[in-house]
Amino acid sequence: MGAGRLAATLATAAAALACVPISGAAYSTHAALKGVCVVAAAWVAAWRSARFRDATTFDLLLASVLALGLASAFGSHDGYAAALALAPLLAWLLIARGVRHSPEVGLDTVATLLTGSSAIVCGLALAEALGARLPWSVIARPGSTLGGRNYVAEYLVIALPLVVWHVSAKPTVGRVLTVGAMATVVCVARCRGAWLAFALSTLVVLLLGGRGLAHRAVVVAMLCGIIAGASLPWPGLRFTSDVASTAGRLLEHKTGSGRVRLEQHRLGVEIVSRAPLLGVGPGGFEDAASEHAHRVGRRPHPVRAAATPNSDWVRIGVEHGLLGLLLFGAALSTLVLGSLRAALQRARADLGPVALVGSWVALGVCSTFDAALFRWETIGLAAVLAGVTLQRTISIARIPRLAEVTAGPAVFVLVSLAAVSQALTLVGLRKPAERIVWEERAARWFPRGAGVEALALQHARAGACERARAHLVDAQRRGPHHWGAALEVARCYGARDEQDERTVRVLLAQVLAIEPRAGEISVPRRSAR
Repeated sequence: MGAGRLAATLATAAAALACVPISGAAYSTHAALKGVCVVAAAWVAAWRSARFRDATTFDLLLASVLALGLASAFGSHDGYAAALALAPLLAWLLIARGVRHSPEVGLDTVATLLTGSSAIVCGLALAEALGARLPWSVIARPGSTLGGRNYVAEYLVIALPLVVWHVSAKPTVGRVLTVGAMATVVCVARCRGAWLAFALSTLVVLLLGGRGLAHRAVVVAMLCGIIAGASLPWPGLRFTSDVASTAGRLLEHKTGSGRVRLEQHRLGVEIVSRAPLLGVGPGGFEDAASEHAHRVGRRPHPVRAAATPNSDWVRIGVEHGLLGLLLFGAALSTLVLGSLRAALQRARADLGPVALVGSWVALGVCSTFDAALFRWETIGLAAVLAGVTLQRTISIARIPRLAEVTAGPAVFVLVSLAAVSQALTLVGLRKPAERIVWEERAARWFPRGAGVEALALQHARAGACERARAHLVDAQRRGPHHWGAALEVARCYGARDEQDERTVRVLLAQVLAIEPRAGEISVPRRSAR
């Protein structure tokens, strides 16, 4: 296996299938393992393309986004979060360059990898829908190896055009059943963003003359899969509405998740208006959202719970500013226009470029209504698709050798440290009595804000007020606009026999400065003996 094919395999199949088969493992643990796969692919790709000094328009635009993010990261509260937020973009750039310089990795290679990984993802998702409980399952939704129903549906709908094209070239029974299973899982996942992406990508493929893209057996399998997903009882799933009512709310924006997304866009516009040029810095959305929540009629969240909004465009605009958003949009436009140009100039029987356009359209829709590009498996897939798209692109500049030689190892070390911290947390799950000790060790390996804040909350609830406050100070330094941990530490001090009134007043003042309505919550006090 060549370096280019290895990088493509790690970025598409391995990243999608990597998971930790341990009960109680958090999604962040699976994400860390997927991140290691994608960054390993970036390292291999950097080695593969190290002797090439040419750069395309896409390379320069995405590198500019990275440079802007790095510049704004110097003012970030949490350097670890900023570095981790920039790592996927750097991996994307390196993998795209490596695949571009690997002629053995073509559309057919990528489609073969996606067909195999999709078959496994769908098999596990259907098993969950039928009632099987995977060790890492949390709720009765088809999460498979990707951790959530939206993640599964979006990955499959981005892969579907290329899988359909690949299977139609040689429609064996197993391959046709894979396409049917993909249609079923996308249906039962009830992800409206994925449904919209499927509809729009299908429409674009048809407009580009792709009516012959799907073999008749493949079309029948897809229709049967959709009917099965919509009509059959799935005992392993628990939803509050059926497929028909979910489809009826496809464009709903006044209630439910549609309203939440609209509010996040309003919040994003408010934050960008305060930091329009460079944004708040990579990884800074969560703290900025809490800081500006009152300006759009929302309450700041007490603890870190949403590292990204449900839109990649909102996240990039907030964290990288309008200039970064413009550059990122231009970089994606070069890929879409490049694939569209290839589709229009193709030979009549060559429908691969048309399928590639369909995948880009699906990715664009998913990233508009969800944080698809915040997840490692989608970043890996997008990077490989970018490399294949750029294989026919003319270079316009040259880059120094140092850029790739140092970038690959640096980002691999960063994400590996994050993975080690998650591994230590897993050890704590296996030893409940020592859980907090292992999480302390994990925080030392990779002291991200959310992990430090979680330690402050745990120590406060256990009555270890001094240790809780020490972690609180660290957490506030990394994100000063969350108030839940400060309130919990105040409760800890207020409930002690020997109360520290001054400390309680200081902590409550910090809480009320962020959320005035938190004053409605009383701090428990224990009478002196």
